[in-house]
Amino acid sequence: MNNRTNLFARGRRYLRRLLYSSLPAARVKEIRSLSQLNAALPRIRVPVDTSGIRGWLSADEQRALYALGALAHSPILEIGAWLGRSTICIAQGVLASGLSKEFLTCELNPTLANFRELPDGRIAFYYPPESEVNMGSCSRELFENDIKPVVGHPDGVVGQLRANLRSFEVDRLVQVVIGDFRSVLPPRKFCFVFADTMHGPSEIRRNAPDLQRCLADGATLACHDTTPENRDEILRHFQFREFVQIDSLFIGIVKG
Repeated sequence: MNNRTNLFARGRRYLRRLLYSSLPAARVKEIRSLSQLNAALPRIRVPVDTSGIRGWLSADEQRALYALGALAHSPILEIGAWLGRSTICIAQGVLASGLSKEFLTCELNPTLANFRELPDGRIAFYYPPESEVNMGSCSRELFENDIKPVVGHPDGVVGQLRANLRSFEVDRLVQVVIGDFRSVLPPRKFCFVFADTMHGPSEIRRNAPDLQRCLADGATLACHDTTPENRDEILRHFQFREFVQIDSLFIGIVKG
């Protein structure tokens, strides 16, 4: 009896797995609100595996950026591409939309010269290297394990970024712009901005005025590494019709 019960239970689990695996992926283009996007995340599948690219995006954050790339109108702007994990997710969404969209990604392309040790042992980032303004800091462990191997690579950050875009066959979809977005971008409005430049209240206060000038009426703004404190600071600078948070990814539709 116990064996038959166990067999029946295993059969039910198998059928549930089979049923779940056969659910159709969310039809991303039918999503009409951020709440719908949030609800659809479990059924969204990014069609490529970016786990081999160094970066800090969770699986749900990648799904959200993929969906936003599919849903957004042109043009699209990313600030802080790093090695391209987020860039590739957005570009895959653009491909899934079947539409031609202008997509710019802006990367500072730092080197080891941009980093200095602080008295407490943390590593701070300065841009340009001769600046005395601390743009943000991290633990020595994080710097040694995740940042130094990238910025110290012979090809540099942008060289590795371009190689990853080519490897995933999305390089033709993305225009790479090197430098500070505040000075190197053309004066224009974007319909979707992913800003990986809002890691703390001081950075948000510094970048918010220039980001505001980049946003079209009704644009989508997504910010990574958003803590509750960061979210409160974002809400002080931007007005949104609606917003959601997916892991550390804050997404809002600006009023306009």
